Formats: sequence, structure tokens, C-alpha cells
Amino acid sequence: FPNPSNGVLHFQKLSFGQKIEFYNALGELILKEVCVSDQLSLDIDHLNKGIYFVHISDKYQSFKQSIIVD
Repeated sequence: FPNPSNGVLHFQKLSFGQKIEFYNALGELILKEVCVSDQLSLDIDHLNKGIYFVHISDKYQSFKQSIIVD
């Protein structure tokens, strides 16, 4: 949260070792983080306005969500 975002995204209820990957509309990987706690805040202020895709995964599950940077 929040979505749309204008600077910082917050993730909660994460698991240690989960990967968070950001892709642009062309499918290019632009940001990758690995969780070390159950919460993570990412500064996305440097990204251009538009739609991005977030992929959160570990060895058991995967989740995809679109994110709007405003």
C-alpha cells in the first residue's frame, strides 16, 4: 500500500527470504529486494509515472499485482 503510490510502497505480512521484483510495462526487471523481516518499505520516488508490476514469491507461493506510480 498505497496503490496508486507517489513515493514509498509498504509491504506487510511478508516472510523471510521472499523476493519482491518490480517490472515495467515492457517486462523488464527494474528493482529487486529480498525480505529480511515481515515488513518492507520501498522508495520508488525515482520511477517514472506509469503502471508497474510487482511479483512477490518464495519457494512455496507467488503473487502478482499491478502498481500505479502517480
